Amino acid sequence: ALPSVPPTAEAAATAPTPLDQYQQSLALWNSLGPPADYDYSFRQFGELTSEMARPKLVRVRNGEVESASFDDGDGEEIVLTNFWLGQIRTIEGLFGEIGGAIDGLGTGSVAEVDVTYDPNRGNPADVRIDYDAEMEDDELLIAVSNVVILGGDGPLGPEPEPETEPS
Repeated sequence: ALPSVPPTAEAAATAPTPLDQYQQSLALWNSLGPPADYDYSFRQFGELTSEMARPKLVRVRNGEVESASFDDGDGEEIVLTNFWLGQIRTIEGLFGEIGGAIDGLGTGSVAEVDVTYDPNRGNPADVRIDYDAEMEDDELLIAVSNVVILGGDGPLGPEPEPETEPS
């Protein structure tokens, strides 16, 4: 479960809701095309295999994950295949996951959704979804960085890589 600090009544009244932030960010991302070809760095945190816990370079072509790879620590690139590749989402897939979680807030099937979006592109940057406030290690924790949109007038990026786990 994620710790939470209740906002002041004034801050809560003026703060955009998760749905507002989601809709604005999705509209910004979609205003870019939505992009069909892009690369980005993806990192998931939590109880994972070493392959899934490593930062990955994801290549999306024609709206589908074409490849994902990571450095094995010895300078060798390891390309994910089959099952592992299927676990990697496009940015549109992340938006779908976030949208479903926001819907779950209203039904009680999700305890908390906290997402930071890139202000220039709209893509999710840090994603924290807590499915059950009473359960440990059920959170989805993802960091997205270094988004480079290909085609058109040229790449739109890169952005700085985050150094730490989303908090």
